[in-house]
Amino acid sequence: MGDVKSQDVARAQKITITPVFGLPQPFMDDHDDFSSKDLPFEVGPGVYLADIHEQMENADLTLWAREYLSKDDVKKIQDWQYALVNYYDEAQYLHGDPEALSRELVHRIFIGLRIVRPSSVPYQYLHAQIQPDGSFEPSGFMRAEMRLTVFPCDSWSPIRGKDAELLKAIAPALLRAYQTDCQPVKRAMRVLEVGYISEFPEVTQLMWIAGLEALFTSTSYSGAAAAIHRIRQFLGSKTRVYEQSDFSSHVSVPSLL
Repeated sequence: MGDVKSQDVARAQKITITPVFGLPQPFMDDHDDFSSKDLPFEVGPGVYLADIHEQMENADLTLWAREYLSKDDVKKIQDWQYALVNYYDEAQYLHGDPEALSRELVHRIFIGLRIVRPSSVPYQYLHAQIQPDGSFEPSGFMRAEMRLTVFPCDSWSPIRGKDAELLKAIAPALLRAYQTDCQPVKRAMRVLEVGYISEFPEVTQLMWIAGLEALFTSTSYSGAAAAIHRIRQFLGSKTRVYEQSDFSSHVSVPSLL
C-alpha cells in the first residue's frame, strides 16, 4: 500500500474494509492510466480507495476457518485487492459503537461508488486491528455469497481516475443527505440496493424506477412524464448515462433526449 500522508490515518488503530472492483488494466484500458501508484486516494472523510492485497494475503482468518469458512472462502477473502478503507481509532467516535459507525460510513461511500460506477461486486466488509508492522489482524467480517447479477455493460467496470474524482466530489452531499434525514434520498438509496441484490432483472428495473420516482417526483408532481422532465432538467438532455466505450462499437448509446 502506498504512503498515506494524513495524520489521522497515521494514528489509526483500526480499519473497516469494503472490497471493490479493480482498476483499469494497462493493456485493456489504455484510455485511463489510473493505477495502484495513485493509491491511497481519499474519496470521503477518512475513507480511501486503497490497494490492500499485501495485507490481505497475510490476514489470519484461522479463528473463523475452523467453523464458518471453507478453504475456498478464506482464499476469496485473502484475494481482496482493492477496497474502500476507513482508518480510525476509537477516540474518533465518542458516542456509539466505533465499528458500527465506521462500517456505516464506508457503506454510504460504497453506495456513492455504486452510483458513479455500477459493478457486480456486492457489499461486504472486514474489521481489523492495524498491527505495528502495518499488517491486519481481522476482528470481524461479513462476506457476500456471490457476485451480483448486473447488465452486461456493468459486468466489466474498472474504477477510473475520473470515477474516483467524481466519488470524492459527491461524497459530501451524499453524507449530508443522510445527516439531514432526507427521506427521498435515503429511500432511493435503499431501493437501489434492493435492485442490485435481486437475481431477477425485472425486479431490478422496478426497484430502480421506484428510486427515480423517490428522487424526482412528489405527491403533487408525479408520473412518468413528470419524472422524465425533471431528470432531463437535472442531468441535461444530452447527457449519456453510459459512455460509448462501455459498449461494443456497433451499439449506439442514446442520450436522454
